Amino acid sequence: MTQGTPGGLRRVRQQRPWGGGARVRFVAPDLNAAAAGFRDKDIITSVDGQPVTSAESLSAALADKRAGTAVPWASRATVPR
Repeated sequence: MTQGTPGGLRRVRQQRPWGGGARVRFVAPDLNAAAAGFRDKDIITSVDGQPVTSAESLSAALADKRAGTAVPWASRATVPR
């Protein structure tokens, strides 16, 4: 995923065999994703109740969402917070 993702997520990579999800490579610090708590290297595991298993499934889960819309999500951190 690249620019245009609601809320300011940038460069999301597909997570590989060590578990499901999509790893966030960069969060623009001045946009909604950072304010919502996303951090670089988090692994997004669900959005709006839909499991996220890859960057593509994250794109699909966000496809009909508008920027700035609150959406429930879950993630796990890959680095201590």
